[in-house]
Amino acid sequence: MLKQIIKIIGKQRSSNAWVWAEMLLVSVFLWFIVDTLYVNLRTYFTPTGFQIDHTYLVGLRAVTEESYQYIPADQRTTSTADDLLTVIDRMRTYPGVEAVSLSDASYPYNNSDGWSDVKRDTTRMHAQRRRVTADFFRVFRLTNPKGEIDPLVNNMAFNQLIISPEIAEELYPEGNVVGKEIGFHYTFGDGDSVGYRIGAVCPPLKCDDFRKSNPTFFFLWTEKMLQEDLSEAALPFMEVCLRVKPEADNDFVARFKKDMAVLARYNNLFMLDVRPFSEVRERFIRDRVNEFKLSLSVIGFLLVNIFLGIVGTFWFRTQQRQGEMGLRIALGSTGRGLQKMLMLEGIVLLLFAFLPAMLISLNIGLKDLVNVELMPFSAGRYFLCQGITFVLIAGMISFGVLYPALKTARLQPAEALHYE
Repeated sequence: MLKQIIKIIGKQRSSNAWVWAEMLLVSVFLWFIVDTLYVNLRTYFTPTGFQIDHTYLVGLRAVTEESYQYIPADQRTTSTADDLLTVIDRMRTYPGVEAVSLSDASYPYNNSDGWSDVKRDTTRMHAQRRRVTADFFRVFRLTNPKGEIDPLVNNMAFNQLIISPEIAEELYPEGNVVGKEIGFHYTFGDGDSVGYRIGAVCPPLKCDDFRKSNPTFFFLWTEKMLQEDLSEAALPFMEVCLRVKPEADNDFVARFKKDMAVLARYNNLFMLDVRPFSEVRERFIRDRVNEFKLSLSVIGFLLVNIFLGIVGTFWFRTQQRQGEMGLRIALGSTGRGLQKMLMLEGIVLLLFAFLPAMLISLNIGLKDLVNVELMPFSAGRYFLCQGITFVLIAGMISFGVLYPALKTARLQPAEALHYE
């Protein structure tokens, strides 16, 4: 049957030429749409690495010097860092609180970030740095490859680095990175880097749902650093995050605000607000979600038009051949056999157009005209999207052929021959 179908296509090449051209253009265009949709959806559904259920962001501030409640430095026996640590200790002992952390440009869904070069000998890479206290891993449930949290907490407490897999693969491609040493510049510039031992590897981490994971490393925010860096003016940049036990997370914000309004009022410090990370996430990705929905709407509109175009083409093409099909029925062809022949003919015609379309698509990908920021253009990505594209077009062709062929097959042979 296949040889016969190829002969039929060859004899009808003048009428099939424009169908072939349409299949070629549609194959390239639909592949681009499928690739774009695949990359964005896969990025979105890839876990961020952070668990934000039952977590909250606490905002702390200092009263201004103009306030009558302001206590001058010469009348205090403690520093701003001491006051902050005291307030955090009070939060840690609050009923229902599981863990409290202090960090700098580190929590998820954050507009702030810091970057440094990490290096091993002469090999270096640019990575996102997160300065945290050890309980940060308990708050956001970050684990090592075995799913354990405590090793990360313990190694961080010993002032060892926690790195993401991207750094491990780049600097130590031979594996076994735990216990090895890398260096990074704690301050900006090209001075000497500080050497740290690697304590553990954390999962890949994304800043939000719409971006890929960054090479990341965590280093300990020691009390010495806090004493040197912290001032009352820097309090808005301090990230106090806490995790609540699930059974205690019932009207927690109202209770916590009421009680901590007194407990967090220490010297010049006071608590400004408490926000669940679900709200932090919603505010942060709101614009990105709207852009994503708009993109999906445009893609949906284009897919509908492609569907109508292909189905209409093969529907019209099948109806125009009713005389031929009537003759085949008169000579003994069955309705099922007729449908099979027409669908196979459409698939073969698609194959003739799809192979050159694959070459065109490959060149588009190799020229980085697709999204390579979120995902590298790999063979797996290319062939998967090509497979999805082929199945979609084949399904549209089958839909365009099936109903008119079924309708013709139900005609009496003499009636069908009237179309000839």
